[in-house]
Amino acid sequence: MCRIPIMCRIPIVLILACVALPCWAQSRLDFDLCGAKGDPDANIRGCTAVIQKGGTDYGIYLQRALAYLNKGLYANAIADFTKVIALDPKDHSYYALRGLAYERKGQRAQAIADYRTAVRLNPPDSSVAKGAQARLKALNATP
Repeated sequence: MCRIPIMCRIPIVLILACVALPCWAQSRLDFDLCGAKGDPDANIRGCTAVIQKGGTDYGIYLQRALAYLNKGLYANAIADFTKVIALDPKDHSYYALRGLAYERKGQRAQAIADYRTAVRLNPPDSSVAKGAQARLKALNATP
């Protein structure tokens, strides 16, 4: 027998959903901020929040890495691109992006190594390979 009449009519699942809703809503907001266009600060905040809550998808790290790169936070971008490469090793275009972060940070040797990897692992006619070859040429390095 139910002692609280209103509780007798509301399924327990609905009650639990209402209790969990604020957490879900905040997580959804963080996820939306992570992918927001044109606001690197919001990307960084949102992606960091998602990661802190256990998000491990390479796309989250990629969004944050790109935001760090746009803000000139190259060490952070390099760390996130390294994580992206570890989580999605099949897409070798991330080496070119990490190479760009290394280049902008002034770490020429690391940039050249990543550009060479991008050239070696991508089809020769791909835009990634062509871009990496152009960067190697600009750094006076051979592919």
